[in-house]
Amino acid sequence: MAKRRTDSRRRVLKTGESQRKNGTYSFRWTDDLGIRHDVYAPTLEQLRQKEQEIRKNERNNGKAQGRNITVDALYRIWLSLKQNLRATSRDNYCSLYENHIKQPFGNRRAQSIKKSEIQSFYHLLFTQEGIEANTIFCIHNIFRQILNIGVDDGYLVKNPCHRALTEIKRAAQGGKKQRPSLSIAEQKRFLSYLNTDERSRRYRPVFTTILCTGMRAGEIGALQWSDIDWDKNCITINHTLTCCSSSQGWELHLHAPKTPASQRKIQMIPAVRSALEEERAYHREHNLRCTTAVDGLCDFVFLTNKGTPQTDANLNSALRRITEQYNRDAAQRGCPQEILPHFTCHILRHTFATRLCELGVNIKVVQEAMGHADAAMTLNTYVDVKEELRAQEMELFAALIPSAELDEG
Repeated sequence: MAKRRTDSRRRVLKTGESQRKNGTYSFRWTDDLGIRHDVYAPTLEQLRQKEQEIRKNERNNGKAQGRNITVDALYRIWLSLKQNLRATSRDNYCSLYENHIKQPFGNRRAQSIKKSEIQSFYHLLFTQEGIEANTIFCIHNIFRQILNIGVDDGYLVKNPCHRALTEIKRAAQGGKKQRPSLSIAEQKRFLSYLNTDERSRRYRPVFTTILCTGMRAGEIGALQWSDIDWDKNCITINHTLTCCSSSQGWELHLHAPKTPASQRKIQMIPAVRSALEEERAYHREHNLRCTTAVDGLCDFVFLTNKGTPQTDANLNSALRRITEQYNRDAAQRGCPQEILPHFTCHILRHTFATRLCELGVNIKVVQEAMGHADAAMTLNTYVDVKEELRAQEMELFAALIPSAELDEG
């Protein structure tokens, strides 16, 4: 057992207390910033009175700090604790905070924010600014985590974000829609235009591959020739390409897919194999090589004419140009009924899932091809039942039910 320290009158000294050679007393402590301090007194009684004043001041300073801490300060603490975030996720979080939360709440004292204010804020975003419910859910998730820091550190008694999203969830569920996909006719017109239009033909391999595999744009950008097994006729998905902001501008990085289920193998149908062979032939014919190594890798399949990997932004811009060209041509032909809607790479992915389900493919096969963790995600969000299929299925059902003859008597 450690021997307890005492003064010259054999009184036990507390932690930080000591008796000096001249008989006076000192107390040493370290504040919250790690700075060491000393106070002195001629007697032990007077020293302990000073100790009580020090502790009282520290408690009051802590309360004052809690009263004055702002949402911006909590946000900085919260962001510093997010050590394992992907660069793209960090950019998204920062963007949502800077664009939506900072202006109304950043300089506000966290203790002053009421639940009703947050509810009104979400309602304003949803009804007047036209922010989609999923984006508001993300904003809420960030805001809630930031204010949880205040609760955990004792600055807030409770989080005003708790259950502040109830009304928005109810409104969003009432108007929830499945993500759209191209109809069979629209899909045929799009593919036909890629085949016949000289300006668009360069993008035929990449968009055929997305449409016939359901790969995400980031997965297409990250696809390397070594991921293609020509003998087994399959593609391995093990990376996704992201474009992140940095002090030097925008940088490309490779990451593991978004979920473990996204790491998968996709069977190549003949159209995909032909598209990849066409892309490889284009590289050889035009001596096209990757000019930008991404995290040490440069064997990318789909490249721009500058030799850089295709990004989702590049591909979506190309889709916009192609559909605008097609629609202008359709209008000049006097065929406004053939106008294509605006769509993105992700709509092509939705279209892939929808076509498989329309053909009656087992939902587990569709789920694995899409890289979803469960089938509910595939069915509820991505599969869009088209009007023509609905009519066909009801006709099949009707054929099984004999028509009832009315008894006139």
